[in-house]
Formats: sequence, structure tokens, C-alpha cells
Amino acid sequence: MSYGRRAQEVPAQIRCCKKEHLAPKRYAKTTKLAFRRRQNHKLQLIVAALLGIAAVDWDRSGGISGASRHALTVGFISVMILCVGQRVLAAFAGMRVLWSPRLMLLALLLLTFGCAARVPCEVLAYPGYAQWAWRVLPCSAVLELTALTTFGVNMVGTFILQPVHSVREPMVARIAGAGL
Repeated sequence: MSYGRRAQEVPAQIRCCKKEHLAPKRYAKTTKLAFRRRQNHKLQLIVAALLGIAAVDWDRSGGISGASRHALTVGFISVMILCVGQRVLAAFAGMRVLWSPRLMLLALLLLTFGCAARVPCEVLAYPGYAQWAWRVLPCSAVLELTALTTFGVNMVGTFILQPVHSVREPMVARIAGAGL
């Protein structure tokens, strides 16, 4: 392949990133709200660290250390996976646009509210400071499981219902045409 032919293919590769391949503008607001939720996971990391430090001296029943682990795993890691995973998984599956940004926002909100309800209730329920906190723990678990299920449904919808945009790229079209 000569240099001149490669120079002609560059504009074709750039064309695959036109506006019609991007998400519609009506989803921009919802997507921005979903990505702002990423800021919450930093707060959860700080809360997990502070609770972990407090658990060394003050935890006699396991409530503070359990709340620290929950803030770290669900509040930080799971929210980060949902925020990054929606982009990475869709990109690995052929540059697909997210099926429903509103569903993703719902998943992030459910996970955040579930974790925000569970962490203080673990601190209060395990040592026996508040009996009402035991009734909140199962509800927060249902919120968090619903959030992860919503994320999974959204990813399946992205893989099945959204068109693949990488097929329009010249290299992929040549490979698909050659039957490799």
C-alpha cells in the first residue's frame, strides 16, 4: 500500500466519528448527571478510610468495620465500575451508544442511596444503639441489588438493541467483506 492511499483512508477513518455516531443531544443532560455521580465515590472512599481508622479503637461489635468495608466495596468500587463500565463495555462491543442513559442514572442513584442508607445503619445496628436500623439494612440491600440488576439490563440492551458503529470503519468493512 502506498503512502498516497493511506492518506486517502485517513479522512474515511475520521468520518466514522461524525455526529450521527454520537448519542443524541437529549441524552446529554442525563449522561452528565450520571457522570457527576462519580464524584460521590470519592466521598465514599474518604468515609471508608475514616471508618476504618475509627474501627481500630472503637469497634467492639463489627459494625464500624463492616460499614467501612461496605463504603469501600459498594460505595467506591461498585460506583466506579458502573461509571466506567458503561463506557468501556460499550466501546469494546463495537462502539455502541449506551441504550438508556436514564436507566444508568437510575442504577447509580439506587446504588448510592442504598450505600448511603446502609453504612450509617450498620454503625448503629450492630452495637445495638438503634433497633430501627435493622429494618433499614434489608431495604438498602434490595436497593443495591436492584441497582446492579438495572446496570446489567442496560448493558444487555446496549449489546442487543444498539447498532454497531465500528462496521462503518474502512478496515472493519474490508475484513468483513473478505470473510475473515
